[in-house]
Amino acid sequence: MGGLYGHLMHLHDNPDLTFAEIKELFSKASQGELVGTEKTDGQNLFVSYSIARDKAVSARNKSNIKDGGLDTDQLVDKFKGRGDLEFTFSEALAAFENFCRSLPFSVQKKVFGRDADKFYSVEIMDPRTANVVNLGGKYITLHRSGHVRVDPRTKEMTPLENDDNINTIENILDKVEELGQQGEHKVHVSAYIRLKALSDGIHLDKALDRIDSLLDRNNLSDQDTVGDFMVKNVDERLRDAIPGIEDGVRVEVIRRVFKVKGAGIPQIMKMIPKEDVGVRSAVKDFIKDSPKMLSGIVYPLEDAIHDFAVEMLKNLNSMYVLDNRAEVKRLKKKLRQAIDAITSANDEAELDILRKQLSKIKDFDNITTASEGFVFNYKGNVYKFTGNFAPVNQILGILKFGRTKKVDPKSIKEEGSDRPLNIALFPGKFKPPHKGHFDAALKALQSTDEVLVAISEKTHENFSPELSRQVWELFVEHHGLQGDIIPLFHNELMTTDVPSPIQAVYEYINNAPANSRIVLVIGEDDVKDGRYNNAGKDRDDIVIDQVVAGRFARATDVRNSVREDDFETFLKMMPDIYQDKKRHDDAMEIFSLLRSNIGLDEALTIEGKEIQELILQCVNEVYSSTQRRWACAQAGDSRKDFKGEPSLSAAEAEEMCTGPMKKAKKEVRIVKRKLKEISGMAIGSAAGHSGKAPKKVRRRRKNA
Repeated sequence: MGGLYGHLMHLHDNPDLTFAEIKELFSKASQGELVGTEKTDGQNLFVSYSIARDKAVSARNKSNIKDGGLDTDQLVDKFKGRGDLEFTFSEALAAFENFCRSLPFSVQKKVFGRDADKFYSVEIMDPRTANVVNLGGKYITLHRSGHVRVDPRTKEMTPLENDDNINTIENILDKVEELGQQGEHKVHVSAYIRLKALSDGIHLDKALDRIDSLLDRNNLSDQDTVGDFMVKNVDERLRDAIPGIEDGVRVEVIRRVFKVKGAGIPQIMKMIPKEDVGVRSAVKDFIKDSPKMLSGIVYPLEDAIHDFAVEMLKNLNSMYVLDNRAEVKRLKKKLRQAIDAITSANDEAELDILRKQLSKIKDFDNITTASEGFVFNYKGNVYKFTGNFAPVNQILGILKFGRTKKVDPKSIKEEGSDRPLNIALFPGKFKPPHKGHFDAALKALQSTDEVLVAISEKTHENFSPELSRQVWELFVEHHGLQGDIIPLFHNELMTTDVPSPIQAVYEYINNAPANSRIVLVIGEDDVKDGRYNNAGKDRDDIVIDQVVAGRFARATDVRNSVREDDFETFLKMMPDIYQDKKRHDDAMEIFSLLRSNIGLDEALTIEGKEIQELILQCVNEVYSSTQRRWACAQAGDSRKDFKGEPSLSAAEAEEMCTGPMKKAKKEVRIVKRKLKEISGMAIGSAAGHSGKAPKKVRRRRKNA
């Protein structure tokens, strides 16, 4: 499954799942009480039927659904030139269309609406485009969940759950079996299956002991959740990494590690005194390294669940395979070939993946089924057991798709290993990204499966490649397009390091599988200077198309608006979604990210003897109650409880705490004016005056 269908959860993926519930699921499964469906290894597609247009329609992404879906001819155009994949999808949709036309009008209207108002997730199973397993026929499998309803007027999509439409189709197929046979394709609903009970309690006891041991080591109970386990471990590692970190900062860092909405690095940096350079740097490093840390923390739990799933799936035969025993034997042989090839390549990144996946498999004798896995519902959530199919698939995927972009996808010439691609490549500086960039990516996505954004790894005017990638990731997250638009550094496309995205694109195209279609998203300047004219000229076996990005805005103007603290101008150059007042906070998140990461939200270094002297003249004089409280907190017995390093000496603090409060002197006003002048000069050489933020923005910042 994939594409629009989304991600099925492993048990360890749900932070709200308690360990008591994990144990309950283990017990139910071991006793043969767990009912679900087989997890399929095919091509995911969303389908519907329009009574008004008298045709079946399909979708690979949300845009397709909002546009009313792709009919058979449009689907052919989308996958044209992609070899077997073109025919797999188009023939399956044609078969589904015949099936829908055979249904009574009342059923058509109930299940699909008047004009494709409901889309259903299906798996297209075709031997020509099989992923890992050799299939025994062509199937159109309707999943039991994951479907969507689209509002005909607003085009808003909502989950289509707790709906009996799938049951309606299943009942019809049970009564009229021949209706499901459409030429070479069999249309059916994913069948319910029950996992066989274990012959003894050894494996259950072992799994429960591993869970209990994990709980004991972490001082947790059955009532604690996976989320509790993860947070506790992150908290402990954070305290070890940054001793003495303040509680408020610690909480926000943990929130950021788990990507809680509203928890951003700019906000965290504002909580840490600017002079605490070491703490600020350590926090940024901790957050940067957190994905790898989280993977290590969850691994003991993940491995315990995995080993139990392996035992539960040993007797599971796939309904889509003619000879399960022969297929298992073939998979083992293919896996050994892949291991030899990866080992010979001697790439450390790939070897790391290989070692991790082999540690899950543990022994080749544990590869016992050709089924991808088992899908089941528990308390309203859909989970999966994947056994050893998953690590096998991961290892084979290194060679098939170049997961680390280090191995030539043509290095092993096994049947079906070079699956054609239909992707867009969008190379550029993106310092920073703006509406024109994002609109171009959306345009390219309409005719491709995904857009790879290749970001130049050079810093430009303090705008780093890491910063560009973060902004792209926020664009993608805010639009709900994760997995559709994928930001990368340009060398992540490569077998070797090259200095520019241009060369990265050329090499990627040269190594693309035969019958691929690659869309180049390029700017008007790229067209004028012809820098991509020769891309793929030696590849007669692939199709190269182009999408030319319009010049909506200049990155220079975006940079200037950031430097000048001009949020209103910045907002106008952001994607359309942010123009909605309800989404201004999301735009402000991006704006603040840019300002903080290029140093504009940091304290300016004040140089010049005149200003320093003026500050010294005013430091020991009190002009407000706030200033007095700050001084008193560093005076007398309170000094030992002062958080952080005191800014005043004991004598200065005592003088300011007990002395008279004065009216603001001329020198104070001079300091403020001079600071403003210096701020303008520091930025003005490149971008002009540092203006004030609009009133609404200033209010928002104050409230924050």
